[in-house]
Parts: sequence; structure tokens; C-alpha cells
Amino acid sequence: MQLQNHFLWQIKLVFTLSIMSLAACQAAGPLPIAASPKPSQTATLVANPTSQIDRPTETALPASPTSTLANFPDLQNEAEKPAPSILRLADISAPLALSAYDHFYFAYPLPAGSLEHSLPSGRYGTQSGAVDKGAHTGLDIAVDIGTSVLAAGSGTVLWSGIGLYNNYENDDDPYGVAVAIRHDFGYEGQRLYTVYAHMSESLVVPGQRVDLGEIIGLSGNTGFSSGPHLHFEIRVGENTIYHSRNPELWIAPPEQSGVLVARIFTTFGTRVEDHAMQITNLESGSIIWEYSYATDLNVITDSYYDENFVLSDLPAGTYEVAVPYVNGTHRMEIEIQPGAVSYFSFHGYDGFNFDLPPDPRPPHLPN
Repeated sequence: MQLQNHFLWQIKLVFTLSIMSLAACQAAGPLPIAASPKPSQTATLVANPTSQIDRPTETALPASPTSTLANFPDLQNEAEKPAPSILRLADISAPLALSAYDHFYFAYPLPAGSLEHSLPSGRYGTQSGAVDKGAHTGLDIAVDIGTSVLAAGSGTVLWSGIGLYNNYENDDDPYGVAVAIRHDFGYEGQRLYTVYAHMSESLVVPGQRVDLGEIIGLSGNTGFSSGPHLHFEIRVGENTIYHSRNPELWIAPPEQSGVLVARIFTTFGTRVEDHAMQITNLESGSIIWEYSYATDLNVITDSYYDENFVLSDLPAGTYEVAVPYVNGTHRMEIEIQPGAVSYFSFHGYDGFNFDLPPDPRPPHLPN
């Protein structure tokens, strides 16, 4: 995947954040899907014996390798790079990108070796744990209390402590102990911000400069939280809930892993909300059940992909995607490339399409 020159070793920017919430996904049993023989390259419709769908649990994937962040040369500045042992390594030998609009600008906000799987009900765009019935505006990552929280990029601390949601000290703030950072780089002319919430302790103060991979606090269970985890947000342009983006499209995927992005529609072109899909690694047999965005309230989609489904940290390889629709299940195979986004759209009875979204750049601009 083409990481379009964006280096990320030092990066400063301002960021204050807002709403979020708990994480810990409430697991239920996996959604049954009709068995089928090994799928072909062509999508097929298979009878689905289930009429009621329970919210499923996520089947553990193979542990992702530890490492450090990918290089983005045009954003590099004079600061030193963090120790490789601290950060998860992105695959800088990735294949050509599917588009020129991918932006893996940030590192994973937890140390290599920590629990690195986000909770299924704590992904961006879900409603579990969200405030005011809107969408969850960040990524929840299950992790033990007291785990080091790392700056996802270099920048300046805008907020540290309790009260981020209302921007004043408040013991009842839903974020609990939180840190907001304005980073040293932007995207499409807009500033970038990150937020780290539900921490047990902040180790930085407003106005402090932090480097990529620097420890800024310890994870916890403060604020409106259903269990120990880190809530991580990325905001573009302004530091408000209404400017959040899906972090899984911005965090550099770990070595030999990629990202699956999709748009899920009905046959008539309506977005399908809170729709379960089964993602099966055909080499390892690992299965993940995941949902499309549950609502468009507080959700801002990517300016290129305009997605309503994202699943990152998928080990490279061939996967089957199964999408239940009405009284059947559509299945297809897709290849996950290391360090790259793999994209598809689904259109109800019309099935799958692998064409990338149209290039939004004016025709007179160079590629």
C-alpha cells in the first residue's frame, strides 16, 4: 500500500477532545451462518437458517507481531525516533496502496506486548457505551489498569486530567482522567488531535511537548467505563466530538497486517446500520464477527472511502467475508495485503463490488 509520503516520527498538533465512553463489549453467542463449501471467487447467496441475530463475540486472532511505526518522510522533523522496543512496528515494505488517500499517521497508543485487540463493541461507530445515543467516537482497547499509555504522535498537550468532555474540571466527566494532544502535522490542510481517556493517571501537563512513543499516563477504568480499557480518539480539523474519525483508518497496521474497509448498502442504495458480518481467515480458520456502523449520529466518514465498516490488524492472507442479507448470506473472498487497505462494497441482492471509490481530486492535479 502506498503510504503516500507521510513520515510520522515527530509531529506536533493541538487536540482537546470530547465525548466517548466505555468499552468492554458485551459478548453474546456468535451469529450462526449457513455452512457452505469453500467459497469461490464469485459471491454467492446461501440460505441462512437463523431468523434472530444475537450480538456475537470476537474470536481471537493470532497475536500480531510487536514493532514500531512506519516511515512518513515528508513529515519527519528533527526529533529523535523512539526506541523500537516501545512501539508496534508497521510494515514499511508494504505493497502499492490501493489509493493515494490512506493516512496511517499514528502509532498504536499502547506498548508492544500489551493486549492489542480492541473490543468489538468498542469500535468507532457502534452505539455500545456511546453518550447521548450517538455513535461511539473512538476505539476502545482492553488493557490492564496501570499499563503505559503512549503518545500516538508528537505534539503539544492541550488537556490533562478530569473534565475533558465539558472542558472544565468535573469529577463526573465521562472521559475520566484524559489527555488530549494537538499534533505537529495535519491532513488536507486541517489539524489533527488525539485523545486518551479512562486513564488511572496522567503523567503530563497542558503545554508540555511530547514525542512519539512517550509515556503520557497509565491506563485505568475512570469515568463512564464498564471495565479497564483505553479509549482512543482521532479528530480532524477541530477538537470536538463532531470532528472524530475512525482511528483504525489512521493507526499504522502492525507488521504483516492490513485493514479491511467497506461500504454496506441495501439493494436500493441505503446504508445498512448495525449489520453483522463474519470475517474468516481461510488459512488459520480464525473468525471475527463485526458490525457496520450503528448510526450516523456523531459519525464522520473518511473523505475518500466514505465507509461504514472498518476492521484493522488483520494478518495478511485470504479471507472469506459473509454478509447475511434478508433470508440468505452472501459470501466472497478478499485478499488482505500487509500495510494496506483492502476495500469492497456490498449492495444487497446485487452482491459485492471491488471498484475503489472515484478519485475526488480535480483532473488537473497530478497523481
